[in-house]
Amino acid sequence: MLSSLKKIESNRFAPLAISLVSGLLLGILQQTPFVFVGLIGFLWLEELLDAKLGKNASFWLWGYTALGFACWNAFTTFWMLSEVGGLAPVFWLGNALLMAIPLVLFQVTKKEVAKLGYFTLLCYWLTFEYLHSQWAIAWPWLNLSNSLASSPLFSDWFSITGALGGSAWLLLLAVAFYRILFKKKPVFGLLVLEIFPFAIGLFVTSPSSPQEMEGQLMKGGEVLMINSNRVPLRFPGVREVSYPFLYLKNTPESLAEGRTAEVDSLQVVLLSGYEPLFTETAASHLSGQQGFFVVKNSPNTLSQSLGYLKLLSLMTQRPLISFTPQQTFLVNTDGSVDKFYEGESFLFDTNSSTTFFTKNGEYLGRVAVFFALLIFLSSWVKDKIKKR
Repeated sequence: MLSSLKKIESNRFAPLAISLVSGLLLGILQQTPFVFVGLIGFLWLEELLDAKLGKNASFWLWGYTALGFACWNAFTTFWMLSEVGGLAPVFWLGNALLMAIPLVLFQVTKKEVAKLGYFTLLCYWLTFEYLHSQWAIAWPWLNLSNSLASSPLFSDWFSITGALGGSAWLLLLAVAFYRILFKKKPVFGLLVLEIFPFAIGLFVTSPSSPQEMEGQLMKGGEVLMINSNRVPLRFPGVREVSYPFLYLKNTPESLAEGRTAEVDSLQVVLLSGYEPLFTETAASHLSGQQGFFVVKNSPNTLSQSLGYLKLLSLMTQRPLISFTPQQTFLVNTDGSVDKFYEGESFLFDTNSSTTFFTKNGEYLGRVAVFFALLIFLSSWVKDKIKKR
């Protein structure tokens, strides 16, 4: 196999082919736990360009990686064509250029911190995903952990690690398979990685104090009936857009007030559109009392984000009711989804659980930022000392 790879690497179009094929694989496998397979090609690309171009590799790595990631963006968020038309490719490429930065930083600094190996890439990648959900041009659709949204078996442990725990696991799987396929390294580490989520899952406890409730949405989602109690759903005004980055800048402020309602000692957290994608902010409004989420959606936003609603429910261990003017979706704490029509009654269990994620948010992101800065500064200082 290694001889075949050498033949591929000798072709001058190899970097382009690797980039495009890997990007398409990421897009095709985006909604599956096997999305990490697409990342293996980019690890290969990084090492190939480093060997061929040396100090000039970073610029070309950024370009080729961005091209592949643009394919990933287009494949995953193709619906943007119906929202912004001809501007969609601009957003895809712009986001791809940002997404390529962690791999470029890894290549630039890896020789100065060689002992850290791929831990460096892990820190840069998690830092990017964390920061990319915190600023005005946030784009959380392609976070690696999103691919586990449709597989609760692989994501119920997010209530402990947060979504970034899933991203870390998938990236490390890509590294492990790359080392096995390209470096002929032992498989023991891979076996440990494969069972890691299930080991963490052993510490996930069932929701505390479950109580069965009867719910019914009426008047197009203006009123929620809970155990015969009437709850008017007054959602604070949110800019009605179909792409999340345009209203993240106002999300923390808009969620600060008017986002909760109470009925019969129940807390109802009110969210709109894409706000549930920003799970850390959404979860911060849960208290220790019985409660659940209610999410107002349009048919478009619901079809694009239903999988991500499962993650919020799994991470907080709180049920979530998402509705459009025509339909209601009940997302249970185990990731299952039940569908109802307006006026139809449904039963669900609410609880007062406060998970580790609810208390601490995406703590892995903050840890990654610390180590990424430390690694980058250490590499920069060592490089300066060498040049003296």
